[in-house]
Amino acid sequence: MSICALTFIHTGDDFGNIKKRSHADQSFIQSSLSKIPLSFEENRGQVAAEIFFISRGSGYVALFAADRIYFSPKSGAEKGQKSRPPISLIFENPEGISAPTGIDSIEQKSNYFIGDDPSQWRTGLNNFSRIEYEEIYPGVDLKFYGNQRKLEYDFIIAPGARTDRIKFGFDGADRVTITDDGNLAVSSGPEKVIIRRPFAYQQIDGNRRMIDCNFQMDDAGKVSFSVESYDKDQELIIDPVLEFSTFFGGSGTDISYGVAVDTAGNIYIAGTTSSVNFPLKNPIYNSINGASDAFIMKLNPSISTVLFSTFLGGRNSGDRCWAISVDDHGFIYVAGETSSLNFPLVNPIQANFRGTVDGFIAKFTGDGGTMVFSTYHGGFYFDCIYGLKTDSSGNIYVTGRTEAPNFTVKNAIQTTLRGQRDAFITKINADGDIVFSTYLGGNPTTNGVRDEETGYGIALDSNLNIYVTGATDSTSFPTLNAVQPTLSGVEDAFVTKISADGSQISYSTYFGGTRADNARDIAVDSFGNAYITGYTVSRDYPQLHPISNQTTGNVDAFLTKFSASGKTVIYSTLLGGSDAENNGLVSENIPTGSIRVDNLGYVYLTGKTDSRDFPTVLPLQSQLSGDQDAFLVKIDPAGSSLIFSTYLGSSYTGLSGFEDRGLGISIDGNGKIYVTGQVLKNDFPVVFPAQGAFGGGLSDVFVSRISTPDINTIAPVSAASFFGAALSSESIVAAFGTGLATGIQAGEEVPLPTVLLGTKVRVRDSVGTERLAPLFFVSPSQVNFLMPAGMANGGATVSITNADNFTASSIVYIDDTAPGLFSANANGQGLAAAFAFRIKADGTQTYEPIVQIDNFGRLVAIPINLGPESDKVYLLLFGTGIRNRRSLESVKIRIGDVDASVAYAGPQSFYVGQDQINVEIPRSLAGRGLVTVSMTVDEMIANSVQVVIR
Repeated sequence: MSICALTFIHTGDDFGNIKKRSHADQSFIQSSLSKIPLSFEENRGQVAAEIFFISRGSGYVALFAADRIYFSPKSGAEKGQKSRPPISLIFENPEGISAPTGIDSIEQKSNYFIGDDPSQWRTGLNNFSRIEYEEIYPGVDLKFYGNQRKLEYDFIIAPGARTDRIKFGFDGADRVTITDDGNLAVSSGPEKVIIRRPFAYQQIDGNRRMIDCNFQMDDAGKVSFSVESYDKDQELIIDPVLEFSTFFGGSGTDISYGVAVDTAGNIYIAGTTSSVNFPLKNPIYNSINGASDAFIMKLNPSISTVLFSTFLGGRNSGDRCWAISVDDHGFIYVAGETSSLNFPLVNPIQANFRGTVDGFIAKFTGDGGTMVFSTYHGGFYFDCIYGLKTDSSGNIYVTGRTEAPNFTVKNAIQTTLRGQRDAFITKINADGDIVFSTYLGGNPTTNGVRDEETGYGIALDSNLNIYVTGATDSTSFPTLNAVQPTLSGVEDAFVTKISADGSQISYSTYFGGTRADNARDIAVDSFGNAYITGYTVSRDYPQLHPISNQTTGNVDAFLTKFSASGKTVIYSTLLGGSDAENNGLVSENIPTGSIRVDNLGYVYLTGKTDSRDFPTVLPLQSQLSGDQDAFLVKIDPAGSSLIFSTYLGSSYTGLSGFEDRGLGISIDGNGKIYVTGQVLKNDFPVVFPAQGAFGGGLSDVFVSRISTPDINTIAPVSAASFFGAALSSESIVAAFGTGLATGIQAGEEVPLPTVLLGTKVRVRDSVGTERLAPLFFVSPSQVNFLMPAGMANGGATVSITNADNFTASSIVYIDDTAPGLFSANANGQGLAAAFAFRIKADGTQTYEPIVQIDNFGRLVAIPINLGPESDKVYLLLFGTGIRNRRSLESVKIRIGDVDASVAYAGPQSFYVGQDQINVEIPRSLAGRGLVTVSMTVDEMIANSVQVVIR
């Protein structure tokens, strides 16, 4: 059995450091190691002798002694503060004092060159991926390990062992209490550590069963676990996660509308502030110009330090950033609205303020020190930018609303304002020039309808097609290949996909019920499926395969997923309780909500709820704290269940005109969730904060990083593309996890075996059919298998059971196709795993390699020689998830910027599950060098690969 999510959270100032530490210890506590995977470093004299291992995370240091663990979130000396002893967790009456043992040594070594005496230097110190306290109580082991920069640990309770023997207390704590949410609050002066309420599970008959588990405390302040009845013949585990959260704000009103994360883990937020004392760092503009200004802020990966923070605005009030983005080169982009005649401009496209309110776009260097580009974007009347995205080339894409007949258009699909207000889409290149800009809206009617559209959210797919969502009340909004071709209610959401060059609409549809429906944000997965969220007042909002047990109120959040073609809905569900979700503020006239989707197809949502019965799963905060709270939700790839769902807010009640609410969300490559928004009171949970106290005004910004409990313990993806948002029957799948097999073995004969080293893979589809999957390869960390033929489309469960009868499972989505192309380096990108096939004029045929390994062991391209005009040269690509295509015509290949003719796309005859695509290379590509090969199948996007053409 497992008990999970004991999360340590620090608020206030620093704990200080262990009194016996050496100068070297101070050195490592002050180090910034956020980019290195978390590890456990052996102590060889660099710290006090009682310490056996040291672990450094983002914003904290953990020191492991025999009977206790010291937690120091930061170095007080670093901030010029008086050191205080850290809070230490002490195990009560352990079975014996024994040193923890390092397990799984890693290549990383630590070196300390401190001072000028070489005898005091420490070099070659070993690091381990985990440590273990064996038999800390009878039948109870304690393991600590790193998951990226998260510190996690498990109490492993063996069959027959007693959970009531586990007991711990705290040294350096003034007060220890259990909160209403079941969390453990440990205080030391102004310091506070929150240990999140545990959750528990047992692995029984191949399934993970959740067990109710809570903290309990005796009169002496000693803490233990209260666990519901469970199978004492099965194992029990306790597993916590470390998180971060902070306030930002001053004495006025501060709101953050967007959050972005770069590849180094730095966090960027943007919004609006009326606080003259808003926290600034290295600002370009160090004073507020109007009653309220926009702001931009960059934080380090632990959210413990502001790297820069600046105002942005002119003399008038109402300047705000509605959106923020950061590109692959670290440039920062913001967009929003301004009513200021003297808004700061650099190399502007539009130098004059034209209307009551204009949109603006600005670009900054990664250190925030230079504004590279800034422009107004609007015409007469009211114009605003709500959505912003950037691509790897530094192109900018924005959407919003305009009431201006003279709004800037270029290469437009729609050249004129058609109604009272239209949406717009604009693309600006890295040089600051408009590539295209178009209105998007319907014509006014004679029945008094105002005919208004607003674009709220914008997204890009990997081929740079553009997706826009928002709201319309027009009966003539442009539709094409529509799921819903006509307006259903007073106001409907819309979704529109536009080609990468802006020249045509690929699909465009209404979506909604008979009342008002507004979509606030949109995300696109790796295959080109689009997801929207917002709010609906319609009791008949269209649902398909909805999440069960949803109590609906007058206003609900929604999540709808559209296929890559836009012609079908994959799933659609309401999300909420018996009160209101995501309905926004009257003063802002914009819905609440933000959405992201990861490469596995998991969907992440944030928003606002008034409901006391909002559905929660493994929550950080299980109850509504005030009148409104933010919410954070993670949903499985099939859209069938909540993986994680929590409130996040303060206890504020009253009529301030504002709300606790989640307004922006982002995710990183490690599965961490970043959420930002507005909070109205000082009891919002903060974790290792850069600003531990509420600013004292009407509201503050909050930004939090949250790691969800790891319940699904495998990650199944296409073995070609490494995308997991969809899988298809008869495709090759790679599943990653731990403990999946007891060793390494490959299937060597066809038909492939369904058991290797005792490991089996079962797939149960949406209609309940369960089949064993043929196996290519098994190892402890990876299993490659063939998705069984004939699996029904929809949500499916993949379960891997090893020889010890341990089962790990995950929910996946099965579709007809899930195209992927194999790459030569087997990571889904780079040079193609392919051949050239030449047919000469005399009929001679030859196969020619296009990749080789050089003398240094590197994969390098062999340029494809197209030869004389009489030669026909085909590129033979290999992939998976393609054979169930609708037709050969539905397979589209582009090589470079040229469409290529596909001669064949189907099963490859020699390798089970592998597909082959034969495409003639256009002769116009001769001499082009390195070019990208992109493919879509049934409008679903595959990963791109590369070839070199001489």
